[in-house]
Amino acid sequence: MHRLMPFTLLREGWRTIRHAWAPITLTMLVFQVVLLVVVSPLIGWLFREALRANGMVALDFNAMQVTGGIGITLTLIIVILLLAFWIAALQFIVLVLMLRRARDHQAITFRTVWRDVAGTARKLLRPSSFPLFFYLFVIIPLSGFGFTSTLSQGITVPTFISGELMKAPVTAAIWVGFMLLLALLNLRFALGLPIFVLTAATGGQALRQSWRLTRGWAAVRLALAVIVVLLLAGIVTFALTWVAIAPTALADALLPGAAPAVAAFSLGAAQVVGMGLTALVLTVLGAVLLALVSQREDQLAGGLSMARGNADPLGTESVGNAEASSGSRRNRIAAIAGLTAVAIGFGFFHLGTMQQLSQRPRHHRARPPRL
Repeated sequence: MHRLMPFTLLREGWRTIRHAWAPITLTMLVFQVVLLVVVSPLIGWLFREALRANGMVALDFNAMQVTGGIGITLTLIIVILLLAFWIAALQFIVLVLMLRRARDHQAITFRTVWRDVAGTARKLLRPSSFPLFFYLFVIIPLSGFGFTSTLSQGITVPTFISGELMKAPVTAAIWVGFMLLLALLNLRFALGLPIFVLTAATGGQALRQSWRLTRGWAAVRLALAVIVVLLLAGIVTFALTWVAIAPTALADALLPGAAPAVAAFSLGAAQVVGMGLTALVLTVLGAVLLALVSQREDQLAGGLSMARGNADPLGTESVGNAEASSGSRRNRIAAIAGLTAVAIGFGFFHLGTMQQLSQRPRHHRARPPRL
């Protein structure tokens, strides 16, 4: 029965992040904000330019025509796919490398992490990393859990398709079987990214090694650990939702004129806090995956072994504790200030909508006449 218990993985994952969860989570949160505010609009603009090059304003396969600009369109689409893959994978590479440093009790600074990332990031430029693209942008989004990224959140099966399939017993069984297959593939390939980052494996080798390491009860323990983390995150999300609504409810009762502004800025703050919770969950899940890879490292095939933190013969990492903590403190203060500015910006973005909603007349249900 102990083989089914996920608490060993959760305990080892917590040991990894308990002293470094703040900088790692903050880094993931900054990644998400940059993806949302900068990268997503950039990719949207590139996609519109790709359609415009072929004389289209929207993607419509029925009205699609091949013009002289089709070459530019296809080139831009390939650039979009490569850019999205590289940036999304880079986020998870940074996460895994920071977790490895936390596990090995090494310094986590911008310089040391960047030095680690530089070597691994070059592997993404090779065609051998391409199998990870299907994992990040096909299996994970369609199955709905795992190393989800802001860039892949819109990838899903349209509800009208799944709704139609669920109307008949045969197609419903096929659809459920397909989703279970995706969930199984997602679970068995979950160690692919950590193995890709921490070993010399290519993308295909990393996925095959992940399938090997998640055989038997290991996959069950991993699934149970993920369920525990997601359940706890759901409880916290429910509590944060009520905390975010409370200021608006109080303002509506005490200062109705200020309620739209309070609602707008509360929503902006709630968005940033929600992304922070998502970043924390991503950090915990990454630590759990790293713990499982460490437990089953001896089963890696093909002469692969996990890279450990390199010793620093020049002592560049052995800076004084006061200097290191001072730099980390400055980085955290700068990041918190930037995220506060983003929350305020979201508030101003929602302010007009909230003011329009507050100006709509409230319809009260007519009371029946008294007899």
